[in-house]
Amino acid sequence: MSTNSYAPSTLQLTTGYDTQPVTVPRIATTEAFQTLGVYIMPSGSQTKQIEVLRLYAQHYHDHLQPAILTPSEAYWSYTLYLRPKLTYPLPCSSLTADRCHMIQAPALAALLPKLHLNCHSPRAMCMQAQNMGGCRYLIYIEIRDMASSPYLLVT
Repeated sequence: MSTNSYAPSTLQLTTGYDTQPVTVPRIATTEAFQTLGVYIMPSGSQTKQIEVLRLYAQHYHDHLQPAILTPSEAYWSYTLYLRPKLTYPLPCSSLTADRCHMIQAPALAALLPKLHLNCHSPRAMCMQAQNMGGCRYLIYIEIRDMASSPYLLVT
């Protein structure tokens, strides 16, 4: 592949019924491009996607930690606000379990104390169904596994 400076060119397309051509942006293979909420790179790297998801979790941590919420309110804030933001790009991603834990670490650091749990609470207790004695809080790694399809490689 040629770099932009080595082979400068433009591609212009029309959109919809508009006859005026629009220039399609040309990016390098090392640059991320956001499309439909997912950051993709031509090189296949997912570093930008990981950075963005980690920022979502950090933003949630910064706002949840000082908040005075009941355990139920904290759980619903996680379920209705953060979880959709983290799970939306998962079918287009192939993240390892370690990356998923790294992404969700700030959010869990603020959420677990609100649920009267801590980082030393067994994961089995947090993730088991209620009829088996658990709390059934879906954590990001499990959601990633549920979102994967047979057509995607999830490592």
